[in-house]
Amino acid sequence: MQQPSFEDQRELHSIEDNESDSVIIRNHKYSIRWIRGFTRHKISQVYLKTGNDYEQSCMAAALMILNGYWKIKFFYWIVWRWFYYILQYGEEELTDLLALGKKKVPLDDYFANTILLAGLTDTNKMMTKKEIATILREQNTDQHLKSQKNTAG
Repeated sequence: MQQPSFEDQRELHSIEDNESDSVIIRNHKYSIRWIRGFTRHKISQVYLKTGNDYEQSCMAAALMILNGYWKIKFFYWIVWRWFYYILQYGEEELTDLLALGKKKVPLDDYFANTILLAGLTDTNKMMTKKEIATILREQNTDQHLKSQKNTAG
């Protein structure tokens, strides 16, 4: 078994301690911590419901900076409008902030949990032994035919 690298250990502690990284946009310093589930959900809603790409960027940036249920509930409506109408941040200015926010999502755990939960649902049709045997037989036949084609050529 391989020991985790120094970078992996540092990232683990960063996640555990919820450390923030900073981005500077027009002399304003914004700190972003590890993105929480509610924030990811709201960013998904913005992405699916908003048609204006520039507006989407400002909304997502505001969500990443606030990054908490109560902060989003109370301040989101003013922060994204502040970015969009008052400060008028451009796409190129928000790119660094959005890229940092994307890095602050622990996707490995998110994907693993999603896969595990999908297997636990009771709405999925369970396969019979006959169906499993048929699928395995087809896979073995495909592999055998492919290996014959490779050796014949």
